[in-house]
Amino acid sequence: MTGIGASAQTNASPIQKVKEACAQPRGEREKLIEKAQLEQFNVRRVEILGNEHIPASELFPRIRVFNEGDIFLRRNLEIALKRLSRSSKILPVKMDDVRVTLDENGRSVDVLVCVKEWLNSKEERESRITFAEREEYNIHWIYIGGNTYTRFREFRKEMLPEFNEGYVFKRTALEQSIKRISKMNSIYPITMDNVEVILNKEKKFIDVWINVKQRPRN
Repeated sequence: MTGIGASAQTNASPIQKVKEACAQPRGEREKLIEKAQLEQFNVRRVEILGNEHIPASELFPRIRVFNEGDIFLRRNLEIALKRLSRSSKILPVKMDDVRVTLDENGRSVDVLVCVKEWLNSKEERESRITFAEREEYNIHWIYIGGNTYTRFREFRKEMLPEFNEGYVFKRTALEQSIKRISKMNSIYPITMDNVEVILNKEKKFIDVWINVKQRPRN
């Protein structure tokens, strides 16, 4: 069995090591997931990689629905990733951030989840925003993180119509949307410091992640 993260080079940067560790073709991952579920493999090991400043003890409680020793179920893995994505300290986690390895003799599956911490560097964010607007990137994904009870659709109502997935990215639309979201009674005020953007230069996409903190329910 190929060990998890075996492809990472010892002289690579921490970020590059994480990327290499979870680098798995989607088709390959899907076939392994299908086999593991169909043949009822057990989850042998679940690991999180990339959390350099966040203790694992803070992240693992979010994925208790997907436990070592359980029968592997894709649905439970998807729920675990969704719950993990709600952490205000990491960027959203998707299936593409997962590496699956099977031990057919032991009928078990190892799952590695690679995360990217919320860096919140103002200089980096501003640089990416300026570049995306100048190059007319399209908005690929808008994500709200940290919301524990207010649904995304409530945040969507406060965003400008032109700040939407599929539209050409405009800084002013983002800034005005942030100001409107900040006035929601269910969250504490936010600013551009609560925004993280990720660029896909190959496809000219921009993903926008907005971190909020909910007020206590009345």
